[in-house]
Amino acid sequence: KRYTGGVAALRSWEQVHVPELASFLGWGSDAVDLAGTWKISYDAPFEAASAAPDLDDSKWPTLVAPGHQIIVHLPRKPAVFRRQIDIDPTWRSAHPRVWLYLWDLNDTRPNPSRPSDVRVFVNGKPIVESPVRREEGHWAMLEVTQALKDGKNAITLMLPQGCLVYRTYLSGSPPKEYPNLGPQRNAQWADFSD
Repeated sequence: KRYTGGVAALRSWEQVHVPELASFLGWGSDAVDLAGTWKISYDAPFEAASAAPDLDDSKWPTLVAPGHQIIVHLPRKPAVFRRQIDIDPTWRSAHPRVWLYLWDLNDTRPNPSRPSDVRVFVNGKPIVESPVRREEGHWAMLEVTQALKDGKNAITLMLPQGCLVYRTYLSGSPPKEYPNLGPQRNAQWADFSD
C-alpha cells in the first residue's frame, strides 16, 4: 500500500518494478525527450559563440545521445553538443514554466587540466545552474522558461568530458527532491535508494 497507494496493487514480488530514476524528477509521458541526433565538436570553444543559434555546425559530426553505447568509447575531453528541437505551441502553453533536466554524468569536480563546469544555452542564452552540483556524476535541473519559445529552439550543452549518458528532457514539473516528493513517491524513493 505504501509503495503503490493501493492495498491489492502488488500480489507478488514479480510485480515490483524498480522505478526509473528520472521519474522522480519530471520524467514522464508529458516530458519532451531530447534524445536524438546531436552535432558534436571537440574543437569548438567553451564560450557563448559556440551556442549562437545561427552558428553553422553543418560540418560537425553527429552522435545519437543519450542512449547510444558508442559514448563509452569516445574521448573523455571537453565537447560542445548542439541540437535543434521543435516545441509544439500547445505543449508550451500547457506548461507555463519549463525545466531542462540534464543527466549528463560528467565529472565536474575542479580539475586544472579541463573545464569543470557544464554550460547550457537555449537559443544562445546562457542558463545558470543553481545550485551548481560539483560531483563525479553531474546532473542538473535548469529553468528554461524565459529562453524557450514555440517552434524551433537551439539547445547547446558544453560538457567537460563529452559525456551525455542518461536522460535529457524538458518538463513542466518543477524540481522536487526527497523528502518533498509526497507520501507515495517518498516511499518509492526510500525503497529505490536502499
